[in-house]
Amino acid sequence: MIAGVGNMIQVIEERHIDAPPDAVWPLVADPDLLAEWFGFADRIEDRGGERWRLHGRWGSKRSEVDVRLTEVRPARRLAWTHERERLGAKPASRFSADTQFAVELDPEAGATRVRLVSRQQPASFLRGVVMRLLGRRRLRSTMRASLSRLSEVVQSGKGSAA
Repeated sequence: MIAGVGNMIQVIEERHIDAPPDAVWPLVADPDLLAEWFGFADRIEDRGGERWRLHGRWGSKRSEVDVRLTEVRPARRLAWTHERERLGAKPASRFSADTQFAVELDPEAGATRVRLVSRQQPASFLRGVVMRLLGRRRLRSTMRASLSRLSEVVQSGKGSAA
């Protein structure tokens, strides 16, 4: 689902995971385990004090995103806001004035509905147009792939072993 709230860009993808929230939560809350399925980062560094650095790729360039955790509700919700973004070790072009992301877990008859929610406030009207035309398809695709990978990791039993 993609929605616009004012000029805010919101993308939501969700998937039914055949495990209870308590089995899924470790895969969300532990940065090392989150990096195993979260398509936006191949490594997540815990920088202490509710701050993480997500290391990954955006296109052909290495990316780093410094995030601040804004909400941690065990077995229910983990949310963060982007503080700094870098591409190729240089500050990234500022397309978004504010980026928020959340992983939400809702119990569902012995299973879990996992919802990934991205909210971005474009830095300008023109950047919002570019984000809507080019960015949201890639965002949606990466979110869907992440949820598929999460399902695979849960089925392997990794979450309950953590």
